[in-house]
Formats: sequence, structure tokens, C-alpha cells
Amino acid sequence: MYKTHQSMSKLDARLPTSQSMRVEKPQPRTANFSFVPECDPAQLRREASALHCAAFGRDVPKEVAQRYAEAHSVAPLRVDIAESKWMQRVFEGGVDLEALEIALRIRQPDHVLRNKFKLLIYIAEAFPEYYADFVNEKQRRAGGFSSLALHGLRTLCKYLKGWWLLQTLV
Repeated sequence: MYKTHQSMSKLDARLPTSQSMRVEKPQPRTANFSFVPECDPAQLRREASALHCAAFGRDVPKEVAQRYAEAHSVAPLRVDIAESKWMQRVFEGGVDLEALEIALRIRQPDHVLRNKFKLLIYIAEAFPEYYADFVNEKQRRAGGFSSLALHGLRTLCKYLKGWWLLQTLV
């Protein structure tokens, strides 16, 4: 246990020193999870390629795939054994990753596939060639509203497809 710094506020002045704020050091939770620091770089590049195609509709640049693999070695994701096998089936099966990710947003927000998508998007945002994918500098009021409506309908279709895929894959 660690004793926190006591400020001299009125609340702290009324507390006896034996009841001062104590903070417990968090214990690692490793019961059902395994850290996989020795991931295969070729497998991570294949993951990056599949996720990138789903998110951006084009091949992944070499630098982005390299950063994706490096990020896994620096901060490995907590992966349940069942999730690891599920992820292998998903990547090898060629299913619609975007649809799965949209469905997982609601069903399991902390799922490993969602975290991998977020990691790839965070990495891509750092590269200047992705600027146009994230920022729209042209004013297109009518085009913007029609695009919003179209993509809203597309998202609904992707969600339904992802929900169906989750039912069949789980």
C-alpha cells in the first residue's frame, strides 16, 4: 500500500491521519489471458494488410505494416486463448472485417478485433498520406448530406451483416 500526498484542504484537516487516503497497487490479472510478445512478424503484417484493406480499401504501405508489428512488440494486447483462435479463423476465412468490427462495437466493445482496428487507425493517422482520409477540406453541403445518408445506410447494412457473421462464427 502506498500513502498518497496529503493536501492541506479542509477535508484533509478533518480526517485523522490513520484514515488518510490509501491506494493499493493494482495486481496483474493473468487468470484467463496470455501476453503474446513473440508474435510472428509475418502474421502481423498479414493482419495489418487485411485490416487496412477493410478500413481504407487499399493495400497497406510497408511503413504502416512495420509500425503495426512494432506496436505489438512494445505493447502486446491481452488476448484470450479462445479469442486468439477466433481471430485466426476470421483472418484465414476472408470474412468482412469491417462488418464484424461494426457489430462488435455494440456487442463487445473491448474485443481484440476492435483493439487491433483502433491500433491500425491510430498508426495510419500519423502518416501524411492519410490526411485526406481523415480530413475533408472542401465545402460540399449537399454532397456531404447525401454522403452521410448513404454511409448511414451502409453502416446499418454492415452492422446486420456483422451481427449475422458473429452468430455463425461464435
